[in-house]
Amino acid sequence: MKAKSILLTIVAFVCLTQACLAVPMGTAFTYQGRLTDTGSPAEGIYEMEFTLHDSAADPNELGTFSPGIVDVAGGYFTVAVDFGSSVFNGDARWLEIGVRPQGSADPFTVLAPRQEVTPTPYALQTRGIFVNNLLNVGIGTLSPAGKLHVDGGEAMDGTPGGGLFFKAQDGGDGWVMQNDGADGGDILLLPGEGGEEFDRGIPGADGNVGIRTMDPLSKLSVGGDGLINTGIYGNGINQGVYGDGSAYGVFGSGSYSGVHGEDKESGSFGRLGHDTCGVYASGTVYGGYFLGDGYFSGDVGIGTMSPDAQLHISGASSQRIHLESTFAAGTAFIKTSNGDRTWQFGTASSEPFIIQDLTAGPIRMKIDTTGNVGIGAGSPVTKLHIEGGTDASLTGGGFLVTGSVGSINVVIDNNEIMARNNGAAAPLYLNKGSGNVIVGVLEITGGSDLAEPFKVTGEESIEPGMVVAIDPEHTGQLRIADRAYDRTVAGIVSGANGINPGMTMRQEDTLANGSILVALTGRVYVWADASNGLIEPGDLLTTSKTPGHAMKVTDYSKAHGAILGKAMSSLQQGKGLVLVLVTLQ
Repeated sequence: MKAKSILLTIVAFVCLTQACLAVPMGTAFTYQGRLTDTGSPAEGIYEMEFTLHDSAADPNELGTFSPGIVDVAGGYFTVAVDFGSSVFNGDARWLEIGVRPQGSADPFTVLAPRQEVTPTPYALQTRGIFVNNLLNVGIGTLSPAGKLHVDGGEAMDGTPGGGLFFKAQDGGDGWVMQNDGADGGDILLLPGEGGEEFDRGIPGADGNVGIRTMDPLSKLSVGGDGLINTGIYGNGINQGVYGDGSAYGVFGSGSYSGVHGEDKESGSFGRLGHDTCGVYASGTVYGGYFLGDGYFSGDVGIGTMSPDAQLHISGASSQRIHLESTFAAGTAFIKTSNGDRTWQFGTASSEPFIIQDLTAGPIRMKIDTTGNVGIGAGSPVTKLHIEGGTDASLTGGGFLVTGSVGSINVVIDNNEIMARNNGAAAPLYLNKGSGNVIVGVLEITGGSDLAEPFKVTGEESIEPGMVVAIDPEHTGQLRIADRAYDRTVAGIVSGANGINPGMTMRQEDTLANGSILVALTGRVYVWADASNGLIEPGDLLTTSKTPGHAMKVTDYSKAHGAILGKAMSSLQQGKGLVLVLVTLQ
């Protein structure tokens, strides 16, 4: 069996619709040939084997393909041959075919000569493009790392490397590189070898990248025709400019600015520095320079990679924000607003620092050049000067409150200091525990006697207005008086008939303390017994045999040292309360 002729055809299908993109074409090509046997067209079923070589005669095999049985009719046959795509790297290839009848145990008969695999004319324009089995396309590389991998290669004879260009059609708006995947990969622009030796790019030097310019003067040059073109744009989680390691995201040196934006239409967006400077300025230039308004969407971090507010400033320096105005009036303010009310704070020409309610109009707080602080005061005259409060009460008001209004607190107005406890009166302590309190005139309006607290024997029977005497059995304590003309009389229990003590005295953790307030001087009501004679205003009162009651002095020889005080009201008969001016004697 020998071959008379073999016809090789490579058929390329060009898909022009979106639907074709959904189903890959595969890597097989169609081989058509004519087989003769002893001069006559072969007929029947044959077995074939195809091997691919890199030369017309050398035995080196690049791949083997066995299609199984092949139907030959009138000498003609058609086979889909598939060696994959990686063996076709642009170098010449030859096809060798082995044939034998179906079921034959003989070795394949190799048809000679090998057939060169040649391209169709239009396929000549695909030279330099390589597609591997993963359908990754390589231009200038046989190992594409992504869907499109372009490698400029090495320059010849040490000359500067050639450029890599992306250019839209004349009249077109531009070109787009887009990744539609949920977890998209990177788009990398890498300079050619040798570009790093230049301090700054010059025309024709390799290593420079130009976007919308044919004359890149630096590592990255972005050109445009007007202010509406954004130089660098970062969107979502993507950084417009990223500096990592020891590199700078944007570097300005000499007379050039790292980032320069003029007019809000131009806009400069996206900058992140990781372990380095995202934007770096050297010398007298600006890392970022803007003329006009600046706009940022989302949280902005200064000194932090994780801002938790619209402006988050962090750093080791003691100075965080510095506002300096060149305005004629010397005004520098920060303004805040929640939609309902607008505030501003800062400095003005005649005001070192103010906080102003712009919605209502007035200045709420001021700090003048001497350090005086005014709250509601236009011209503070002390270190803290408050105006505009209201009269203090148990339930509200005041100029200044210390403590929670729902518990113990102190409120101060323009002439009052009040201690409160959730709407009720509370003790007010001055120098508690030590120190003297010195006043010019002390006026007490809540009571009319001076009292001291005592421990009283049988105090479970004590009532306000009862007469008490010294208890000889217990040092420092009192007892209910129950003898007439008792020279151990000590005073009257305060609080009867709504008359409260105006002043009390005690020394804690000593004998000079107790729980029963006893009036030692002043006006109080006392329980009295008129059985020793009716009581008139001006009568001297002493103890009686009725426990806790006073009586009129009728025997002055016994009254010496046992007088309580003078009656200020009368009691005609029986027992009752009498107002007395306490003057123990």
